[in-house]
Amino acid sequence: MERFEYFNKDVKFTGKHSMYIDELWKQNEIQKSRIRTLYELYGLAAIIGLRIKAPRPADNSEGSRNLQTAQLIQYKPVLKTIMTTVLLLDESSNLSREERIDRAFREPAGKEEFEQNVELFQSYVRGGIEYLYDALVERPAGNMEDEYTDARVANLMALLEDKLLPEV
Repeated sequence: MERFEYFNKDVKFTGKHSMYIDELWKQNEIQKSRIRTLYELYGLAAIIGLRIKAPRPADNSEGSRNLQTAQLIQYKPVLKTIMTTVLLLDESSNLSREERIDRAFREPAGKEEFEQNVELFQSYVRGGIEYLYDALVERPAGNMEDEYTDARVANLMALLEDKLLPEV
């Protein structure tokens, strides 16, 4: 029986999502990046996309950014937990609660189901990337400019005040 394991191959982003990633994360330039590492952006975007219920289709226009398997290895246990959470909480597929529980806690029955699960996860990653791009790159700093001299810091603080994040 063939085994299907998540996060065992490169992840490719195309079109606007690759451009958004390049704006949020700059390779070897931590000072210019809004997110420290690409794999952290990947996991965070999936969580945000799920939280705001914003799965997004792939944009297959020009441009691409790859997240290599070697970059995912150390983050794989966390990504598997996020994948399980996505499969469990996603309501876009119109599955019953029992079916979502089954889908989340068992191996995919075949290649088609595996690919559907991966695409579902990726759709939430894309939604999270769009949200982060809008919040951290596109959002005007607004009245926070008075408090913060750097627009990036002002946007980050505005994001933290957003109702998307649960109160602590």
